[in-house]
Amino acid sequence: MKIVRLLLGSFLVAGTQLHSPSWASDAADVKQILSNIPVFVPVTADGKIKQLKREVDKKSVDVVFAAMSPAAASLLVDQVIRPAEGKGANDITLTVMPITQFRESFAAIKAEATGPVEMAYVPDPIQEGPAVSLMTSQGVKRDVAVNIARFQPIFFCPEPLLTVTQKVANQDRTFSPCGQDYVQMSLLVLGSNIKGSRPGLQAIPLAALEESLLSQPAEKIKSVLLLPSAATEQALQNNSKGSGVETRGSGRK
Repeated sequence: MKIVRLLLGSFLVAGTQLHSPSWASDAADVKQILSNIPVFVPVTADGKIKQLKREVDKKSVDVVFAAMSPAAASLLVDQVIRPAEGKGANDITLTVMPITQFRESFAAIKAEATGPVEMAYVPDPIQEGPAVSLMTSQGVKRDVAVNIARFQPIFFCPEPLLTVTQKVANQDRTFSPCGQDYVQMSLLVLGSNIKGSRPGLQAIPLAALEESLLSQPAEKIKSVLLLPSAATEQALQNNSKGSGVETRGSGRK
């Protein structure tokens, strides 16, 4: 493996805003990278994205949710959907779609809505501990790190990024991974054959990662690959028929 020096997480600690120079990537480049991330989205019996009434700033708001992993989906079902729907909540179906499709669907819902509609992510609760630990080591105050990890999708990125080459169907596949699974990314870094000190991992919220990708030259981010968690990959394999994900909910209380 060789190292590509993309400082994806540097501005998270400093708290500064990045402004994209003229040679930076455009939204289409970043959208293509994000399209590799699946989310679990509650849907109605007729397949429409479910909207749930929530109180935000003492106002009733329709919210559409996307869970970032099977554990997050269970949390969403047990702590949000079932309490909201009460006895009427029977078997609940979640469909899997790319995060980019979810955003586009939300934009369409919002455009047609007569009242306020918001979008919310449910991060993987299994990754909360490692994310908080890494962010505090990056200089983020602990209470802020906890809030970020509970409400924003987090990606674990080697710093600097690694370039990984794999053999797929007798052809070399080269990519620079960031992942949603701390253990998976830690093992990847530990397994690298880099001379000298290995890269560390940084925990980067989705919005910060997008901003950073937009600030990089398009040529440099072409190899970036966002990896779903191992649990998500397994869930997708188990649901390979594509008929939706049905859950009765088993998340923590």
